[in-house]
Amino acid sequence: MFESLSIGDVVISLQGHDRSVVYIVVDFDKKGYAKLIDGKYKKIGCPKLKNPKHLKKISHCDIIIQNLNRNITNAELYKMLKNISRGVFNV
Repeated sequence: MFESLSIGDVVISLQGHDRSVVYIVVDFDKKGYAKLIDGKYKKIGCPKLKNPKHLKKISHCDIIIQNLNRNITNAELYKMLKNISRGVFNV
């Protein structure tokens, strides 16, 4: 059974060619797929759709969502996610 996700969750992909990529959930479509961005390959204007069953929540970050509303750049978003993932994987 998969975890319930919400906007602002930092997730890691568990399946597919993007396995182990860290994303942030920015929205959901009508079918329940998560809209994901990472600031490098999947940018703010063109999010990736992914089934929530293939994602694992690793953190929640309201700061990134608040910064999206102030026109954060993709580079800034990528740096924030990189720092979060370093904290999670360098235990």
